Amino acid sequence: RHQWRVFGAVGGLGAFHQHVNAFGMGDGGDLRRRIDIQVIAHVAQPLQTLCHRVVEVIELAPELAAAHVNLASVYFQKKDYARAVGPLRRALELNSDLPGAHQMLGTSLLAAGAAPESIPHLEKAQAADLLGIAMLEAGKTRDAVDRLEVALVQSPGDPDLLYFLSQAHGRLSKAL
Repeated sequence: RHQWRVFGAVGGLGAFHQHVNAFGMGDGGDLRRRIDIQVIAHVAQPLQTLCHRVVEVIELAPELAAAHVNLASVYFQKKDYARAVGPLRRALELNSDLPGAHQMLGTSLLAAGAAPESIPHLEKAQAADLLGIAMLEAGKTRDAVDRLEVALVQSPGDPDLLYFLSQAHGRLSKAL
């Protein structure tokens, strides 16, 4: 399911096919087959094979943001968040209006220990839960409490949110 959401975040295969036609690649038959193989590979192939297939698509269509997001998705699935950062940055250079890519980049940066840098991406993605955690890690405790409380309203009883919210309240009380 995660892979399909990534395609949805960047416009799906229809947007890809329009991109192929817009850049004078004819009917894009070979390129379309490769991207279709990539979609199938998301479901059926080992991640290493999938990684190679996505790189092939990037070589054929380097200006396609979806391909870069999909490469990052492979790294994301492997929990190699540091390697996901580069392709996500490239995807956002190509198309800054990708909330899913912003969320993945914000998450990757947060996981890599770059909480302050993750904040603008998590804000654009409107990911209150992760944004609250990033703010807490960045030392913005009051803002973290506000975001975590919003996230808790959206997901009442979430044990992770309750944990981070208690951490934030604890830090606030120590600051007094």
